Amino acid sequence: MEPVRTSTPKLGVNKIIGRKSIHDPPCPSPINTMEKPFDLKNKENVESEIDENESDDEQQKEIEDGEEENLCDEEESVKSPSRMSVEKKLDEKEINYKHFFKNVNISVIVGVLILIIILVLYPINQETKRDDGKMEITNLKRFYPHQNPNLWYYITSNIKDVLRYNKPSVILFLYLKNQEKTTNELILTISRIAQKNLNENALEPLIINGLELNTNSYLKDYGYLIEDYKPILEERNVLAVKNLELVSSNVSQAFHYLCDEFNPLVRKSFIVFTVKVEKFIGKEFDQAGIVLRNVWRDLEDDKLEALITRVTNLVLRINPE
Repeated sequence: MEPVRTSTPKLGVNKIIGRKSIHDPPCPSPINTMEKPFDLKNKENVESEIDENESDDEQQKEIEDGEEENLCDEEESVKSPSRMSVEKKLDEKEINYKHFFKNVNISVIVGVLILIIILVLYPINQETKRDDGKMEITNLKRFYPHQNPNLWYYITSNIKDVLRYNKPSVILFLYLKNQEKTTNELILTISRIAQKNLNENALEPLIINGLELNTNSYLKDYGYLIEDYKPILEERNVLAVKNLELVSSNVSQAFHYLCDEFNPLVRKSFIVFTVKVEKFIGKEFDQAGIVLRNVWRDLEDDKLEALITRVTNLVLRINPE
């Protein structure tokens, strides 16, 4: 009779393990959990590999850190010159602006000083010229002691009027026939003093004899005289006509325009006339008018009177010496 399966097994027979529950954790296999025999050589290899890996990692990290530093340095090196360039340009601009404004300030100051000097010295220079002329006119008293003291005052005043008002100044001198030499010397001296004050660069004042003006062309048309003498008067500023009574009536009409103070042909001009008389009679202005009306009597009255008014604006007498 065979034994029942549920009976106790015999010794030496492996115990049958019941079905493993799905809730139980898996049992490790003895084969899988069995440790491999320890190999020292392998351990050294493993450690060396680990050390190499770590060293490689460190080297890689150092390389990366170095690259980052180099990259930063490169960025810094790229940015730094541009920044320095910008800063340099800004500094240069600031310096240029400072120099510019400094130069402008210096130029303005210098210009103002020059202008002040000109404004101050120019009137002084003009006054000096006038004073020199006055001094020279005053010194004539020693050489011509018999002249009326007012003579020198009127001459000086009329020269100043040309400078002050920029208009012609006309003086007519009456003299006696026996004082020809004295009169000519005095007229030359006065003309030179006037020219020194009006135009010191001119060579000599223009001094002519009235008789020389009676040329054929001037007798036909006094306009030619104006055309010829106007530029000379502009250049020399002083004109002296000796013996105006010898100028013909037709030619004399040129002085109507040359001596016009209100519409002058040459503004900066000093014109002197002399008229010879037998003797002094009455007032100088009246005597000069009588003489000139007599020699120019063929002119129409309106032209004659206008002409005499211009040439006798100031009449002075030269006394015998």
